[in-house]
Amino acid sequence: MGGCFSSDAPSADESKSLTTTAAAAAPKKLNKADFIHNGKHGETIVRWEGGTRIAGQQFVIEECKGCTFLLFDHLDSVNMDACKNCKLVVGPCSGAIFIRECEDCEIVAACQQFRTRDCHRCDLALFAQSRPIVESSKDMRFGCYDFSYAGLREHFAASNLTPWTNHWSLVHDFTPGAGHFSLVTEGRQAELAASFRALAAGCEAELTFDGASVVPRTWGHRPRAADIEAVCFGVFDAAAWGDEPLSRCLAAVADASCSAPGDGEPKIRLGKTSLMAAGEIQALLAAGALKGMAKAVTVEFFAPGFSVEPTLPAFVQGVVDGGDWPGGKSCCILNDPLLSESMFENGQDLGGRLN
Repeated sequence: MGGCFSSDAPSADESKSLTTTAAAAAPKKLNKADFIHNGKHGETIVRWEGGTRIAGQQFVIEECKGCTFLLFDHLDSVNMDACKNCKLVVGPCSGAIFIRECEDCEIVAACQQFRTRDCHRCDLALFAQSRPIVESSKDMRFGCYDFSYAGLREHFAASNLTPWTNHWSLVHDFTPGAGHFSLVTEGRQAELAASFRALAAGCEAELTFDGASVVPRTWGHRPRAADIEAVCFGVFDAAAWGDEPLSRCLAAVADASCSAPGDGEPKIRLGKTSLMAAGEIQALLAAGALKGMAKAVTVEFFAPGFSVEPTLPAFVQGVVDGGDWPGGKSCCILNDPLLSESMFENGQDLGGRLN
């Protein structure tokens, strides 16, 4: 009989089980050596969720030569100092990436803020939610972020970054004079992307690297040919579409080719994109087509060197209508080059002004 002599205390086996479960649930103690790398030569360092994680910590790289760092995780910030001939892939950073006194390095990075000082001859494939900064540097070559790995979209969310507002090409140079930075060609950007995909595919991380780009590949503020004959502007309801379906839709538009006599099949480009407050959009459009939305992704499309038949807006709308996108009709495509210019005038899009 139970009565006052009964007990709810666990047995010895149960106690052992509870102790084991609690130990497994306890957070793993961080090892400082996992996040600070100094004086390494010719090594490859990989961080990912299935191995040694970073999980929102700061990462420091100092005085390394000929090394490859593949950081497939979200981070707080990255400091890279006095490195030569290194390759670096950085997952989304909620804070800043600061590169100092580095030479001949190749970097793929996504961050809130990107700064360089006293650097030379570096190639950069960049997502930056604020304007990148160069100071006392020479021959810094900027391109748009063009990389993907399984889990990247979730890491963007964990770092509170939106893939739609990328100021990679709007570089601010603190040093007077010229020759400090340039925007790379599409060809060089593609070479850099292919090089890093090959590096990633051969590393120990059990990840896939062939998914749709999380960050749209935009033309940015590269010079444009004088013979651009078609420009239009798109507004997409951010909530109705969702980031992943809209990314796939824009990729489909960018990859679509148009027949043009003598011009082969040139591609439609994405000029710039931005995440904007709906109030700004409605005031500019003076239309109720997207009434009730909270935020909008704005996209500039342009077609260099040829005319699109029947029109570029009709072509883009046809690609949108031809896909099975969750956003459906929650968008409008406008044939208004002046509106497009006003949205991104002088390199300052409204998304940047709203932040």
